[in-house]
Amino acid sequence: MFPQTGNTELNLSRATSSFLENTLPIFLPVSNIGNTKAHKEFMKNNGSLIVKSPFGIIEIRGRLLGQNHKDILEMLLCQTKSLVQSDNSISVNFGRYKFLKNIKKNVTSYDWLEDKIKEIRDFNFGIEYIDKNGKIVQHGGFGIIDQYKFLDDKTMSIKFTKEFTEFYKMENLLDYGSYVSKIAALEEPFLKALVREMIKHQKYQINFNTFIENYNLNNLLSGRAIYKFKELLLKDDVKDTLLKQFNIIVKNVGEEILISMKRDNSKVCVLINNKSSFPVKQK
Repeated sequence: MFPQTGNTELNLSRATSSFLENTLPIFLPVSNIGNTKAHKEFMKNNGSLIVKSPFGIIEIRGRLLGQNHKDILEMLLCQTKSLVQSDNSISVNFGRYKFLKNIKKNVTSYDWLEDKIKEIRDFNFGIEYIDKNGKIVQHGGFGIIDQYKFLDDKTMSIKFTKEFTEFYKMENLLDYGSYVSKIAALEEPFLKALVREMIKHQKYQINFNTFIENYNLNNLLSGRAIYKFKELLLKDDVKDTLLKQFNIIVKNVGEEILISMKRDNSKVCVLINNKSSFPVKQK
């Protein structure tokens, strides 16, 4: 699968995620968001959090989201998308049983799924970054989900916001539908975030500490949480899972942990939109 360029509507129909979502710390890599520095700052600022990273600035309002929300969002985007003529947004319809099965949750967890979709509905974010020409690009604050319907026949209908749809038409996207269930099956949110970062690149390596810095996790999470991430990566079963499932290699190099991969381009495709100005490096 080679990078696909220019066909905005086709790219939108295939998209699993935007490149920016997997680059910026929008979805926290922890199970209990309430115990984080990020949540404390969020509450202190009346439901607002500004996060700076080497790649851009995010302003989050309304709700902090985690990697389990990202699991749901990716699986929503894996459904067949329909264009809503009234405002050029997109919508999806799906059965809850199969959806829950595909994200590796108990297939009767309808209330849990409804709650998580409502939480995504509460979320609002804005992004600012420096483009490849050195200019500031801003995407004003907007939500992801506009409307949801939970129907009696155990199906669901989700309408995305017009602004989120336009964001996907403007920015570079990623198609990794065959990985979505495998990522959702990972028990640790940190591993999900790591995989989502790594699969953006054709061939890539990064030190653990650099990954932490890139996501500004020292300011979002406790030092104890970050230490546990390091311990997690050193476990043999975790190394084995990352290698077998995603071709990600974790090894000690001196006192540092080096994470590397060569992406399977039959499973991941970068979808280049001509209007995008976010610099995408295929290392």
